[in-house]
Amino acid sequence: MGLNRSDRIIYAIATSLIVVVGLSGRQAVAAPAGAANQAIALAYRHMDTDAAHRNVDAELNYCTPSFIEVKPSGKKMTLDEVRYNAKEYFESADSVSSHTKIVKFAQHGNQAVVTTKQSEIIDGMAGAKRVSIHSVETDRDTWTQTPSGWRMSGSVILSEHVTVNGHAVPVE
Repeated sequence: MGLNRSDRIIYAIATSLIVVVGLSGRQAVAAPAGAANQAIALAYRHMDTDAAHRNVDAELNYCTPSFIEVKPSGKKMTLDEVRYNAKEYFESADSVSSHTKIVKFAQHGNQAVVTTKQSEIIDGMAGAKRVSIHSVETDRDTWTQTPSGWRMSGSVILSEHVTVNGHAVPVE
């Protein structure tokens, strides 16, 4: 990649923070009417608040135990991997903000597929260097109705663009 050691560390932290917050920092906007849609939109708002407070356990409570996230490269992360990364990297984030717009919502029985457009900003430290990470991505999330309510069972990142301190970085 041609990056020096310091830049590689920043890239590693940025990538990990994006994975973690990509899952969590969502705020639903302009959702169509319907009980399932309203419940899921509310879950996104709660997840966004939990991300801003870096409350990993609360935000991941909206996921099923079998949750899988798929990156554009095809790499998969389990809920446990997301939880591990979140706890490690949220500690280094000074602030997290996110805005997600629901672009498409389709319910089929006890499952719903929600396409979102999400913009996130994460500010923090990478060693002694201040970093600002901006991510814009489109996700397709699958939600399943459970006895505990609607829970996200999977997320596919359809497209993703990330900058660190204003410079584009490759994503997985």
